[in-house]
Amino acid sequence: MGCGCIDCTNIRIPVGPAGATGATGAAGSNGSNGTTVLHNDISDNPTIGMGPEILKTYPLPLNTLTTDGSFLEVRSRFRTAFPTLNSSAKTVSIAFNGSATVDYLFSAMTVTDVEIVTIIERASSGTAAKIKVSIESHNFLNEIADSFTFAYDNTGVLDFTTTAYPITARGNSDQAGDIICEYLTVLKYTK
Repeated sequence: MGCGCIDCTNIRIPVGPAGATGATGAAGSNGSNGTTVLHNDISDNPTIGMGPEILKTYPLPLNTLTTDGSFLEVRSRFRTAFPTLNSSAKTVSIAFNGSATVDYLFSAMTVTDVEIVTIIERASSGTAAKIKVSIESHNFLNEIADSFTFAYDNTGVLDFTTTAYPITARGNSDQAGDIICEYLTVLKYTK
């Protein structure tokens, strides 16, 4: 194995640039084409009690979306710890500013995990945002059990320049420890 040469001293391995084009710079891999990773919590967080709980949270700072058309992509994945328990109160959701973008109710007899992707777009400062939600759930065989997308506008006045908004991943079950949030990731796309 190798390059076939006797002395590899003349081979240069490219190294990524530092500064603005480095990994965390404005034009780097964490800022390439206006894309920034704001939050990436990949630790498992289970429900503790029986009832609605916040499993992960990210306080979206003010001035995060400063240009019209910029948007956030919020991703969260949930799984059930008790897949054979058919709970009547098994729901998961992503909430923005305290209001769920969608509550997804599922039967553990057919669904083992759910991924929710929420897009929150700034229409203009001090006006309504546009929200689009996609949900995909899987069964025991890792086949898609359910998949749908919907969008809505006029979510009320949201001022992304002067107000900080909480983003939360929530779970609800009538069995303690049943819902586990595997990750909450928030990406920002700047126009």
